[in-house]
Amino acid sequence: VFTTFFPDHLKYYGGSMERYFKDKAFIFKNQKAGNKLIAGEQAYSYIKEWGGKILSDMSVPPKKLPKGFKISIPGEHNEYNATLALTTARILGIKDSIIKKALKSFKGVPGRLELIREVKGVKFYNDTTATTPEATIAALKALSNLETGRPNLKKNVILIMGGSDKGLDMTDLLLILEKHCKAVILLKGSGTDLIKPMISKLKIFAGEFDNLKKAISSARQLARRGDIVLLSPAFASFGMFKNEFDRGEQFNKIVKATK
Repeated sequence: VFTTFFPDHLKYYGGSMERYFKDKAFIFKNQKAGNKLIAGEQAYSYIKEWGGKILSDMSVPPKKLPKGFKISIPGEHNEYNATLALTTARILGIKDSIIKKALKSFKGVPGRLELIREVKGVKFYNDTTATTPEATIAALKALSNLETGRPNLKKNVILIMGGSDKGLDMTDLLLILEKHCKAVILLKGSGTDLIKPMISKLKIFAGEFDNLKKAISSARQLARRGDIVLLSPAFASFGMFKNEFDRGEQFNKIVKATK
């Protein structure tokens, strides 16, 4: 399965999509006739432009899940992933009835829009693996009231973000924060230092912390029934944490102890 591209990985390739793709093309370019290649829509456009001969049979998943197929986790990006899984399962000969049950029962993976618990009507989501602005944008679009299509709903996401700089462009994320967020709380770090001058000017800015427990406590004070506290950092974890998983585990522990 060849799905999509991740901007943070491009840093390793000096920002060159061509170098990145040539490396990733090893996924399929040595396949033989009769082999199967499942390519997401974004990857497919690059494969078409690739100069090599593709011997494998290529399938491109539908843009949306067919009628009758549903997932339990939020977000268009998760539905996109589900279409890839559906296509793969069908090629393997798995019955649609089994695929439907599997997609519906899948609760996601730890640290990716993971619902930890609900306290007094406030939901807490751990999205610690969102270490790029694109990932945090996807999380906001998945959870924000504004994306439900229902009118007269107020912004309901209290976002905890920030951390260590990875050299990525944060412009697109910064431009949509006011649209989706009720409040933004920052965690200290070299990346946070770069974006704080802009975020601190926004009415939704709710402080900066060098302690995750204090950041969550601040978010709780701001939250009301129907709101969401979302840890989706958009940056690396180094500095305050050992790694992104340590960050997520600490978040889970604090939230689970919340009364």
